[in-house]
Parts: sequence; C-alpha cells; structure tokens
Amino acid sequence: MPSTREAASLRGLPQGMRVQVAGAVICRQRPGTAKGFLFLSLEKETGIANVIDLGAPKLADVAMARPSTG
Repeated sequence: MPSTREAASLRGLPQGMRVQVAGAVICRQRPGTAKGFLFLSLEKETGIANVIDLGAPKLADVAMARPSTG
C-alpha cells in the first residue's frame, strides 16, 4: 500500500488522481444533493486537504484530494 501524502505535496498532482491521505477531520459534509459523496477537510502539520470520498469503505481509499487555497 502506498504511503500517505502530506497536504503540501498535493498541489502539484494532477486533478482527479487517487491518493492516500491522513489527518484529523475538521469538517465533514454529506449534502443530500451529493449522491452519496462525502466531503472532508483533513488537517495535518503541512496544511489542510479537502477530500471527496467516493463511497469507499474506509478513508484509505479516498479520491480527488486537493489542498485548500486559504
């Protein structure tokens, strides 16, 4: 299994690339209009990563992680 990526290293990756991230969940949203998608903000030492979980059974299988711009 690949190692987790730091939030700071996500900026240069292609959009939509699957990556493995870890961190403290600081925000979680599952809007009724999101067709089952789960949106997370994970905080780690190098920054915050915004994550879209496509319904994977565990956070190790998240997709389309992008760092926050704020």
